[in-house]
Amino acid sequence: MPTVKRNMKVVIDQSNDEIDSPSPVYHSFLREDTANITAMTNFAPIEFERLWDYLRSYLRDNWNMARTRLMDVLYMFLTTLKHCGKWDVVAGVLNIKPPKFQKMMLSFATVLSPY
Repeated sequence: MPTVKRNMKVVIDQSNDEIDSPSPVYHSFLREDTANITAMTNFAPIEFERLWDYLRSYLRDNWNMARTRLMDVLYMFLTTLKHCGKWDVVAGVLNIKPPKFQKMMLSFATVLSPY
């Protein structure tokens, strides 16, 4: 089973024309290698996107944190569930400050749990 590496960072490809993405975290892992999505979440990209299609309208109606990208939050949430451990390790991989990351994941779990 793959593990989260502390030195792994999200790097958004700045080459050529920058692709405007509604989900830059998810798409940066996807652009680097499609196997990254599976390694981080245990979902193949097509499975993840089906899950996203299924949950999208519910999350848009119930998630009220401005400035967050829902598909990225779902990706981060599934990554957290797979690699459960210390918040700072997963937050470091996703390049987010641990207190903010923990608050966002717990809030997201609260919103998603009734579904």
